[in-house]
Amino acid sequence: MNLSYVKWGKELEVYYGVLNKDVTLVEEVNKLEWVPINDNFFDMNKYAGEGNIGHIIEEIKIDMK
Repeated sequence: MNLSYVKWGKELEVYYGVLNKDVTLVEEVNKLEWVPINDNFFDMNKYAGEGNIGHIIEEIKIDMK
């Protein structure tokens, strides 16, 4: 899911997935941050987006039901 902030020329992208087996991660240009799905994504001291990431994750959870 992505949000466009046209006024500032910014994009917010959130990728969601569930691993069904152990995998070896390969570092890429942009470092991946793995966090538990039950983390508080509305915590603005930890996550950017002023609650947008929390909203996006909640929408994804609804869609996956």
